[in-house]
Amino acid sequence: EEALLLAQDLGEKRQEGLVHSNIALCRTFLGHATESLAHSESALLIFRALGNRAAECRLLSNMGMQLSELGRETEAKAHYENCLRIANQIGLRAIAAISLGNLGYLERLSGRVVEGKNIYLEALRIHQELGSTRGEAIAKANLGEFELILGNLAQAQVYLEESIALTDKGSSAATGAARADLALVFSRQGRHDDARYQLAL
Repeated sequence: EEALLLAQDLGEKRQEGLVHSNIALCRTFLGHATESLAHSESALLIFRALGNRAAECRLLSNMGMQLSELGRETEAKAHYENCLRIANQIGLRAIAAISLGNLGYLERLSGRVVEGKNIYLEALRIHQELGSTRGEAIAKANLGEFELILGNLAQAQVYLEESIALTDKGSSAATGAARADLALVFSRQGRHDDARYQLAL
């Protein structure tokens, strides 16, 4: 945090905002969501004052995750929606896709599974248009989970297998959850050997 004090002493507002953002990310990784949120809020005020809408958009996305971790889903949703609005306005389509995914996840937490799935489908479309293998893999893994919850086992299997295949082609997205969900699909289909195989990978 010496860098923060230095930026403040020098009156370098942009640098101060960046340092606040970096500290917030570090606190998030350490599981300190409350401290992380405080630094994000400070950074947000600075970048709004500077008129840096791209930085504001990214911060709103990060703050949505921090608020969600704190159980403040209503506030998290508002931040994701604001992030999505700005992302669409200034053409940050990758961030728009991430925000849609986060909104879809919140809908699922609230029990609105169909609504969440439809939001995630839009996120998937953007990831595919951008050629983001990692984004597509994550979106399909989550869509597989949505279909599993809805009892659509065949479609869940399609999404999950496609997600795993994308990851095998070079995406850095983790496959553990997708394989666990696919094992559950196979188990519900009575394919217990296939289920055990997925869990063993």
